[in-house]
Amino acid sequence: MIRSIDFELRMRTKRSKTFCRYDSTANNEEFSTEKVGRDKREDSAIKSGYTSNKYHQKRPHFSKTHRRLPQCIIIGVRKGGTRALLEFLNIHPAVQKASDEVHFFDDDSKYEMGLEWYRRQMPYSFPEQVTIEKSPAYFVTESTPYRIHAMNSSVKLILIVRDPVTRLISDYAQLAENKAKKERRVASFEEVVLFPDGSVNTNYKPVRTSIYSLYYTRWIQHVDKYATLDENGSR
Repeated sequence: MIRSIDFELRMRTKRSKTFCRYDSTANNEEFSTEKVGRDKREDSAIKSGYTSNKYHQKRPHFSKTHRRLPQCIIIGVRKGGTRALLEFLNIHPAVQKASDEVHFFDDDSKYEMGLEWYRRQMPYSFPEQVTIEKSPAYFVTESTPYRIHAMNSSVKLILIVRDPVTRLISDYAQLAENKAKKERRVASFEEVVLFPDGSVNTNYKPVRTSIYSLYYTRWIQHVDKYATLDENGSR
């Protein structure tokens, strides 16, 4: 039986970290080092709580793997099945997913941390693997198409949509549940979605999110290639 021994030695200096990794099996031995600079932005991110908890943990990973900027991003929509889609894609061995929603492009305070901070939120992957992340808020945020295009104009984007009314009901149900847990008053669906005269309240955010055309035209101005998936939420 081949046994694998994998341990990590960490040596710190004031301005940098050096990771020494030794992987051994009965048939192969490999030693590699990776030096990662630590700048003021990273220190600020850690202090402000923006860095993912996974970044602090000593998570084992194979040698010759690195954190890379995503080559594919699921941009939305909220309550459209983005989490399920991400998990299904991650079953493929050529895909590595970011476990958390990073919200890099829709959050100004995170965006100011820079692309190096964003890269550090990604999982370790081999060169032939595809790194993917998902943050549904990207689709409805005005500055996001430009920011993603500025990072990589050829990045692959996936938009998964759902029947607008079904999506709206699901969104309302989740928000109502969160309010109920905090013992806050929960307005009825009709109260928040409809005005007294029966017209639709487009100022209600879940309603606006379901008006896909408001955001779709903005995306196609910046994106040359895009993929759209349709999900029937009633199935």
